[in-house]
Amino acid sequence: MRKIIFAVAVSLLALSIMSPSPAAGRCDRVLQDLRDRYGHLPGMSMGYTRHVITRALSMTGEKVTGDFAEGRLYVKPPDSLKLIQLRPVEEHLITEGRNVWWYIPDKERVDRYPASFFGKQLSLLNEIFQGFPEGARSFACRVEVRNEDTVLVLEPDPPWKDIDHITVTIDDDGAISSIGIRNHLGNITTFTLGPITVVDSFDRGYFTFSPPEGIRLQDRGNH
Repeated sequence: MRKIIFAVAVSLLALSIMSPSPAAGRCDRVLQDLRDRYGHLPGMSMGYTRHVITRALSMTGEKVTGDFAEGRLYVKPPDSLKLIQLRPVEEHLITEGRNVWWYIPDKERVDRYPASFFGKQLSLLNEIFQGFPEGARSFACRVEVRNEDTVLVLEPDPPWKDIDHITVTIDDDGAISSIGIRNHLGNITTFTLGPITVVDSFDRGYFTFSPPEGIRLQDRGNH
């Protein structure tokens, strides 16, 4: 699950301004559109579905489903988020920017990590919904049009160990509709996002986790 959460966090990135090339200019424009759409929102929630297609499955040439999951994501700038996977197994990932709680109800245990355990990728999830106010400089970016949607293709620069490239699909209404992550083995993880609900405020403590009675708290790493 941690790899999946890592993928969620990596996948919700935005664009890179690498040079004054035409491609960079187009990425700049899309970035500004994302700022205009999401940057002012106090908080939001959205449903998601996730499909994982392995290279072996995709090479068959047949329509395949692969690994599937679905749930809901809650985001509060600048660095709070909660991801609740509902199916096939309920799992929760919660952070207020300093700690990360990973809770699996069926295991009656919650693991707590320092946010640094996940690196910068976790914080990028919030940055995309703030429109990357400082820009993202670690990606080479190009813009493609696929079935009338705008698709950002983001290649880590310098390269990342686990990720070959990321795609961010924006529909004709300007909303992010899906995220794709391809690793170096050719496996593809795709997150399809539902409509965004704006949340004006969250309850106090919504992005922290207090274990219910009978749930073991396991500390992982230094706090």
